[in-house]
Amino acid sequence: AMCQALSVDFPRLKKACQDKVESLKDKTHIEIITGDRYSLKLDVSNRKWYVDDGCGDFPPGEVYIAPVETNSHGDLLVPTVNFKGETYKDVVMTFENGKLLKTSSKELNDFFSSLPENFKVLCEFGIGLNPQVKELIGYSPIDEKSLGSYHIALGMNHFFGGENKCPFHMDFVFTCDEVIYN
Repeated sequence: AMCQALSVDFPRLKKACQDKVESLKDKTHIEIITGDRYSLKLDVSNRKWYVDDGCGDFPPGEVYIAPVETNSHGDLLVPTVNFKGETYKDVVMTFENGKLLKTSSKELNDFFSSLPENFKVLCEFGIGLNPQVKELIGYSPIDEKSLGSYHIALGMNHFFGGENKCPFHMDFVFTCDEVIYN
């Protein structure tokens, strides 16, 4: 999967990333609609989009932003969460004031309730743009780069325009039918 992802046309990926950021640079709010009834709203006012087009992570292929840490609200349906060797299906994550309140999984709730509060901050929203990542394989460093995928993360974001400092960063990758940018 890594070799396939790295076989991307780097100049074309760079242009796709630049074009995506250009189209989003003036947007201040994002609404992610998943499933039939779940909506998560993010405030990205005065935050900068970052590009991973081959000069960052491997594999490359995403643009991402740090939402305002105290202003994300709603529910997100994540079809698959891989955690500690187990797979959890159709996990609903509920956020209020920028923090994860609960999930629909007892095991994930137990894990997150054991963590400090700043580990539960919704710290990232990302858009996958690598056309060589053809399917989600359950490994978020590759999955989050898949063209047509999206991801959120909990934890640290001070390296990319946010204010939350902590030694934790956990991604949740999903696809959805609608993302609204205002």
